[in-house]
Amino acid sequence: MTRLGTRLKPRRCYGLLEHEVIPSFIPATRKGIPTRLVARMRESMARLTPRFSGQSNGARIHRGNTIPAAAGYQLRIANKGAIGKQMVAWQHNLEQKWPHCTSRK
Repeated sequence: MTRLGTRLKPRRCYGLLEHEVIPSFIPATRKGIPTRLVARMRESMARLTPRFSGQSNGARIHRGNTIPAAAGYQLRIANKGAIGKQMVAWQHNLEQKWPHCTSRK
């Protein structure tokens, strides 16, 4: 199956094996290390490692979560927590006007 999920015809499959897969394993060093395959793996790792490294993922998570959360916290604590006080007042008002409907679980 290819990436698109279509079946390969036998000639195409044998062509891939003959021209791409098998040559990756030949020639090999005296120790049996397939030099072309190792070169392809190194190139792939050099290209993909920065994208999936822990450091870059950590930075992405930090930018995506921590910084906006800190900005939201700064907004909530501004003016001695005025927004938080307004939210609590709204909640009490709601509970007084509709005693059977609560915002707490």
